[in-house]
Amino acid sequence: MHGGNARRRRDRLLSQGADYAEAWNFGPADADVKPVQWLVEHLAQRWGPGADWVLDDRPQPHEATYLKLDCSKAQARLGWQPRWSLSQGIDAIVEWHQAQASGADMRALSLQQIAQYEASA
Repeated sequence: MHGGNARRRRDRLLSQGADYAEAWNFGPADADVKPVQWLVEHLAQRWGPGADWVLDDRPQPHEATYLKLDCSKAQARLGWQPRWSLSQGIDAIVEWHQAQASGADMRALSLQQIAQYEASA
């Protein structure tokens, strides 16, 4: 979705606000769904030294193996599709949090990441 489609979505919100001013889920493509353990391992790997986790194999309350956002409404009503893979999204999250921890200019980084997302196809 490039410029024209994004403008049409914004225009819908402005002109038909009641129909579009509601909760929306945006996330990875259905083909990019991963188990929670994969996500934790990938985050720790991308974070680098100091990131570690341990699987607690003691009895626990039930938890879903997959945690997935239902993006079908955004796809159907807005024509939205994810531009980044799950891995690219995780990389951006790690970059953002590490930059924040180091005292970086977070406004500049956030705007840079938004521009990178918008430029990707």
